[in-house]
Amino acid sequence: DTLALIGEVHNIATFATPGAAEGVDAARGLCERERSLLARISREAKRCWFQDASSISGGKAGGPKVARSFGRHAAHHLGSFVAALLSGAGCAEHSLHAERQGAPSSPQVPSLVALSCHDRTLAALASFLDVDLEKIGFASHFVFELHDQGSGQFQICAFYNGDPFQGGHWGSPRRLPLGGSDEVKMWDALPEGSVSLDDFAAYCRQAASPPDIP
Repeated sequence: DTLALIGEVHNIATFATPGAAEGVDAARGLCERERSLLARISREAKRCWFQDASSISGGKAGGPKVARSFGRHAAHHLGSFVAALLSGAGCAEHSLHAERQGAPSSPQVPSLVALSCHDRTLAALASFLDVDLEKIGFASHFVFELHDQGSGQFQICAFYNGDPFQGGHWGSPRRLPLGGSDEVKMWDALPEGSVSLDDFAAYCRQAASPPDIP
């Protein structure tokens, strides 16, 4: 699926087969039905990398269980790092890195920090946040906005774009579960809103523990 996504971004036929048998369109690549099936298989594989695989997301018997998922264990360091950046605790490390690179350091917290990763890491971070993503497309990403409410109070607005190259958009900010649910929630099913920086940081600092697998 990753190869197919890259091909689509560059307008290249997916899995074209030069030297195909006579009567077969070698440049066609996958048909729409085949591409849709590949995307469904890929999504389920990515979900099962870190989430409870014994339940189906959105199923009648309940969704994947947080306690049986690997997100809290797999992406604990990444989640803690994101919380540190948002709270300003990461600016000291940022300044130290700048000094080592010969650049002038600054005590100011950066206005924008971009972290790049593979889809596997994005899936781990989603599981860490107790959410399931409908799609992890090419260049999909989370956005965490920090809003100053005054009097030392800060709120985090979380966004997700699962398919920017195909016209996807962020939509409204979602209120993260932060441990408030026993089941992994679909991103689009989360209520609109924000969470406090204090609550987000406290959630990310919790000690990671192995999943409860019977």
